[in-house]
Amino acid sequence: MSQALKAMSESVTKQRVGIDAVHIPSWMRYLEIGGDSFLHRVYVDAEHASSGGHPERLAARFAAKEAVLKVLGCGISGVGLGAVEIANEEGGRPFVRLHGGAAGLAETLVLSEFELSICHEQDYALAIATARQELGR
Repeated sequence: MSQALKAMSESVTKQRVGIDAVHIPSWMRYLEIGGDSFLHRVYVDAEHASSGGHPERLAARFAAKEAVLKVLGCGISGVGLGAVEIANEEGGRPFVRLHGGAAGLAETLVLSEFELSICHEQDYALAIATARQELGR
């Protein structure tokens, strides 16, 4: 095997993708039922504050958290929504901060360069998340 082919087979980069949609009226019903305990279980204080009291923004962050958990391959029961924080750069662009079990899982899976896109329109919030995975390191 040539050196170039050997080098290519030793380190492979894979792109992981997760997507989620939230029906905002249904999500608002969960919020009504769960109240403050729901908010504190799902969101860090900064996420709640940055929503500016707009429930559709929180619903979009919920979709984003779910999309990130899909990238991690664990779903909601794996590490919990509170371990995934959706923050914003100064210009508004969303980005991901992982805490606790989510950060540990990302490290174990050699995931980096998370990217995120979020939107909400009428009754739906949508999010897509990606991350690079380095295999064979």
